Amino acid sequence: MNVLRFNPQIENYVANIDFNNIEKVHLIDIENLVGVKPTKSESYRNKVLEEYSLYSTKFVNFKKDIVFVACNAFIFNDLRNWTDSKFSNFYLIPINGKNGADKVLVDIINLLLNEQKINSTHQVHLASGDGIFLNCLKRLKEKDITIKTIGLFNRINRKIYFVTDKITYRNYNLINQLQLDNASVFTMDYICKCLELRYSLEEICADHLFEIKSLQNPNNSKRKLYLIQFNKETNNLVAQKKSLEKITNLVKKYYELNASMTIRSVNEEVRL
Repeated sequence: MNVLRFNPQIENYVANIDFNNIEKVHLIDIENLVGVKPTKSESYRNKVLEEYSLYSTKFVNFKKDIVFVACNAFIFNDLRNWTDSKFSNFYLIPINGKNGADKVLVDIINLLLNEQKINSTHQVHLASGDGIFLNCLKRLKEKDITIKTIGLFNRINRKIYFVTDKITYRNYNLINQLQLDNASVFTMDYICKCLELRYSLEEICADHLFEIKSLQNPNNSKRKLYLIQFNKETNNLVAQKKSLEKITNLVKKYYELNASMTIRSVNEEVRL
């Protein structure tokens, strides 16, 4: 485990990191992954450790990956004590101030590209959905580097959808509990963005705002049918059809799934 302080010497430090045997580069904004306002409470500290543990278990191979974690200074010692000192490819970056983690991780991505430390043989996993990453993600795509975005439901900037290769949601336990696949969760997420619905996945499910069903397709077994049913009236479903039509192509891109969809509310219906 290494402490990486963001100062004028960081460029030289990053330039000396060996990426030859690295498969995935993880860039984690820990507060964004947690999804609640940082506080110095014990409950918040425990939540940070829980979310990082879940992320590490699900995505990180510490023998083949390199991990950069940006965190508020007050949580720094907790993460440092939790992380095994044997993990030589783990870099913990303490920061201060609003959006500080985002800016540090953006600078690291740009440093890695400028120093030609990463290329198309690597994958980048970004644990944040903030729009500040858009330009550096575009730079990664220009180098044919595969990008996976890991974020919270309805908290991923809509423009990131079109530059990332995969989207996975951090709401692991709830998604498993509801027995939803990632394609279904993404579809609900995208609809919320198009219709400007500011709901969390928990709120949608608790209030039964809308539900998504996978149906049998009698005509084409390779194409999956989805029915998305709103349990309220809408006034912009048809008006947003052009934007909604992008869902099926994005689902195919992210999840290699051919799908047809019907989105239906009490008073409107759109077929995709």
